[in-house]
Amino acid sequence: IFWANLGFGLALLALLLPNVDRTALRTALRDRPVLWLGVLLAATALLLPIENLNGLNKPDGRLVLPAFLAIVAALPYRAFRAGRGTLVIGLVALCFGLHIVEYSAIGSRIDRVNAVTDSTIPTGSPILHVAIRSGSGCTPAFGPSVGVNTLKWFVADYALESGQARLNFDETSFVHSRFDKNSPGVTVLAPAPKDIAAEIRPPLQAYPYPYVQAIGCPKDLATVELTLASHYDPIRRSDGITILRRRD
Repeated sequence: IFWANLGFGLALLALLLPNVDRTALRTALRDRPVLWLGVLLAATALLLPIENLNGLNKPDGRLVLPAFLAIVAALPYRAFRAGRGTLVIGLVALCFGLHIVEYSAIGSRIDRVNAVTDSTIPTGSPILHVAIRSGSGCTPAFGPSVGVNTLKWFVADYALESGQARLNFDETSFVHSRFDKNSPGVTVLAPAPKDIAAEIRPPLQAYPYPYVQAIGCPKDLATVELTLASHYDPIRRSDGITILRRRD
């Protein structure tokens, strides 16, 4: 959805910027500190470490969106004509509509992942969930992407749905718990393709998880199966998912 977001942003700016009252801009910069707050938030988002590009932190929408809203709301405008105002309202309505479509599509994908998990893994079983990062998805594409790393949120949804009491999830301290070697619940990893073996083996040495669920691109899932072949058998393969069970 990168290009859809970019197109929407440019269209909104094309409608708003010509209506900015430039004669009042100097006064607004002096009298409306929220403008500087928006600039500060935007600068902070841009200056975050570039190595987080493949995760959820770069670009950080939690800073970019408030920055955008603060700046747009604080700019001085001339009175909108009916036609331009109608276009702005229509564009915002279109944005809401696209979000509803995206939310529905993503929800159905999560449901399919959960259905595969529910039909294969007994509820409450400890799981090592591996979401393998991919900078541009499974097929070459032009434009930035947060990659498969975001798919590790699927297991957070599954843990909530199945009533898992423990979820070791590195990006959300609210659901992070200390590792219990007797019953670790769900542990989530998000290794880069080159680090699959190095990151998967230590948790399995600490606790022999009965199930490993991996989500990612086909070639990376094949690497997971090969890495664990000595102790785990693949019992379910689906689109972008493989589930392995430990041999007794």
